[in-house]
This record gives sequence, structure tokens and C-alpha cells, in this order.
Amino acid sequence: MTNVPVCMCLAVVTVLGLLSHPVQASVQLRHLSSIYLPAAENKKPEMGAGAVEQIAYDPQTKLIYAVGTNVYHVLSARDAGNLQVEHTEYADGVDFTDVDVCGDHVFMTVQEPSNPKGNSLRIYKSYAKSVQDPLDLVDSYNTGSLPDMLTILEDCRTVIVADEGEAYTDLSGKIVDPEGQVVILRFPDGVESTNSKAIVTFTKFNAFNDRVHQLKQTGLRFVYPGNGNQLSNDLEPEYIAVDEVENKAYVVLQENNAVAEVDLTTQNITNIWGLGYKQWGGLDASDKDDGIRITYWPIRAWYQPDSTKLHRWRGRKLLFTANEGADKAYTWFEEAIRGDDISNKDLGPGIHPILKSAIRDDEQLGRLEFSRYDGRDDSGKYSDLYTFGGRSFSIWDLTSAGESHTPSTLPLVFDSGSQLEELTAAHCPHLFNRKTDQDDRSDKKGPEPESLALAELNGRLYIFVGIERPGIIVVYSLGDDVSKPRFETMYCDGIPDSSKSMKEMFKDREIYAVDPEDIR
Repeated sequence: MTNVPVCMCLAVVTVLGLLSHPVQASVQLRHLSSIYLPAAENKKPEMGAGAVEQIAYDPQTKLIYAVGTNVYHVLSARDAGNLQVEHTEYADGVDFTDVDVCGDHVFMTVQEPSNPKGNSLRIYKSYAKSVQDPLDLVDSYNTGSLPDMLTILEDCRTVIVADEGEAYTDLSGKIVDPEGQVVILRFPDGVESTNSKAIVTFTKFNAFNDRVHQLKQTGLRFVYPGNGNQLSNDLEPEYIAVDEVENKAYVVLQENNAVAEVDLTTQNITNIWGLGYKQWGGLDASDKDDGIRITYWPIRAWYQPDSTKLHRWRGRKLLFTANEGADKAYTWFEEAIRGDDISNKDLGPGIHPILKSAIRDDEQLGRLEFSRYDGRDDSGKYSDLYTFGGRSFSIWDLTSAGESHTPSTLPLVFDSGSQLEELTAAHCPHLFNRKTDQDDRSDKKGPEPESLALAELNGRLYIFVGIERPGIIVVYSLGDDVSKPRFETMYCDGIPDSSKSMKEMFKDREIYAVDPEDIR
């Protein structure tokens, strides 16, 4: 049996056991243990407090490092059936956004909400219970505005950080939209050598500012051109995957519906691929339709993945994405608009009469959130309606991508279409598109696939997809045909079918699987 640490990121870390059956070629997940963690000192664990955002597992010490808002925890998983807190550290005024482990060090990205220019990568010595300071800070490096995710190369001498560069207003009320960037930190002689200071490179997207028109043809979105923004200001790196020879990194630009390629040798961004759009096979588009109503609608959706993983399988270089969806919203700008708020005068002749009627009905498309700006023709009228997020996971082929530097859409091998909603409806309908109540997220982005993990087992590649709304893990596997993943199992047991509210179940410790932000 293999243990799978899962970050259920409201206040719980859960360990699931992976049971494999070589003869039946199937797998199952079962619950081993959970631990409920507080987000603040001298406080009880609270649902929604942000005690856990991301996790990292150190297989050598069997420790889990869990980071969240103002806090990080060190947990012992030596007995996977009985997680124990080894150490907790509270830090007012900062948010820990990601964590990873390599060798004898722990790496954390840190955001300071009151000082967007003061965000950093922190490097600690691995946890040692016997010393006075059990997690000793070795060094810290500025990483720009909003470092959101980090990954480390195998030799522990290169760290790559996705710096979103989200817009904010400064103390004078001025709008500031920093350039998104990929930060590469190299330690040629190791993190703690005599010459241990990192060589830091801020890799930016400026070279693509004059290619906006071509890139938009591939499905890339330039969401907020206001405030004098160029494309490089609008691009927001979200997640990073590195290829097996560690010379290329692939960076998800979630809000922008694109993936960028970074050459780790030259430390330049060499390509950006738009991900195009999907036509729906079916989705539940309303939270006011009295239950589960998966229906075909002639609308489009941007994939907009969050997490991504890269794996070479059967000779092909494959990129896996969990297509959560994301829209930009600031106090001065909001791109989402509900169907019923779209004016009739803005609907062009290309909008089907069925859609014109459906967006006036809250039980059909009236409640669904669309893009206020995408899909408009030269006259400013909508020729197509676009919603946010693919509600799916996808497999993209990087095998020959990048051979041409002409802007193109990344080749799509497989998309799960409406399967995640259909499987939830069939296996655990009480969790369907749910935040608080069944179906209450259908009008936004539905299930919101959030996290991914991959594992080779018994000659197949297993794909674990964490569904954020509200806490499901779906397992598929790949054989020789990479275009035909096989559904294996669905883990829904972390939230019971109960008349109690989510908060009541949490208080009674009846739920342990909510919002799987991370799977390791």
C-alpha cells in the first residue's frame, strides 16, 4: 500500500492509502488519518481559516511541512495512521504560499500583504527536534510581487518561483500592476557553501509584448489592458512543471489561458502557447435549477488550468493540467458578468436564439458567469459567449511543441469534457459543485479541478485529480493509448451525506476532505 498525503486546505491534512490490485488492474483510496490544525496561536482549528495552503513531504524523515496564512506546521507521518504535530510557527503579517523540500533544506515562498515588494523565498534547515530553533532560517531572497509556487531541481541547487505579479493599489491609491515573472535562483556550490549567495535571475515576458495579436489567435487572453498595461503586466505565472532532463520549465498562466516555456540553460522565455477554448459537451450552469442539471449549451470555455504536471509516457512528453478556471477581479475592474446582466444590444447576430433566451432564465444560463470582454467582434457585440474554466483535466503533447516559434495552440491529446461533473453526479451527488450546499457553485466554475499528482504503478500511469468544490479525488490511468485515460475510482468519503452544515460537520470532526489544494 502506498500513502498519499493530501492537503485539504481549510485546516486539515489528510493521508490516504493507495491500494493497488495488479490482477484486476485497479486502485482504491482509503482514509488512514487526518489532523486538524489551527491558523492562529491559542485558537482552535476553524473551517476556512487558511491553516493549510500547501504541503511538502520529506520521504527521508517522513515529515510533512504544511504552510498557510500566517503559519507553518511540521507534522510527523512516521505512523501514517496517526499524524502528529512536531512543531508550529506563527508569523503575523505574512502568508506562506508554497513549500518544498530538497536535501537538508525546506524552501518556502512568502507574501507580505502590507508590503507587496517585500515578498520572498525563505530557506530553512530541515526540522530538527533536538535543537533550540527547530527550523533555522538560512537565507531569504526577494522574489517580486506575489510568489505563488516554487519547484526545485533534483540537485537542490536551482529553485524556480512563479511570481504572479497581481495588481494592487499602493498607499497613495495608485494602481500598480507588476510584471509577472519567473524567478530562477541558482546556488552553484550548494545552498550553504562558503559562497552560498544565490545568483538570481528575474525572467520576464517583455519580448512578447509586440506579439499580442498573434498570441490571442491561439487562445491567450490579455485580460486587463487598462492602466497602460502591456501583455507582460497582465501575464500571471501560476504553476511550474519541469521536464525530466531539467532543461525546460513549463509555466501555467492561468487567467491568461496559456502555457509558457522557459529555457533553463539560457534563462529565457522561449515560447508561449495559448490553450484555445473548449465547446461544452454538457455542464450544470445554474445554482437555481433545483439540483443537478447537466445540459448541453452552445457556449465556449477557457481551460485556465491551475496545477500542472509533466511526465514522459510511452515516448511522448505530456503535460497534464487541472482546469480550475479563474477570472480577474479588483476593486476597480471586474471581468465576470452573469448571463442575465448581458444587455440585448450587446448580442450580435451570431448568438443563437436559444442562448438569447437561456441567459434570461436563472434556471438555465442567467446565473452563469461569462467573460465581459471575450467573444466580442469588431463592432463590440458578442459573437460567442465564454465562461471560465474547463471543469476538467487535460493532457497536452509537448513532444514536438516549440519546434516552430510561430504562435500556436498547444496540441491537445485528451480533455475529460463533462466527465468530472457526470461522475460526481453518479457517485456522490451530495458533493456536486458544492461549497456549502449541493449545486451552489454551478453558476461559477463548477467543480474547479485544482490539484494533480502522477504515479507509475503496475505498468500504468495513474492520474490523481483533486476537485476543490468541495473535496473529491478522481483517479484515472493511462496505458499505451495516451488519448484514452481510464476512469479508476473516485474518493468522496471525506464529506458525509448529512443534513448538517459543512461548518457543523467540521466542528464535529465528521469531515476531513475539503478543498484539496495539493496532493503529493
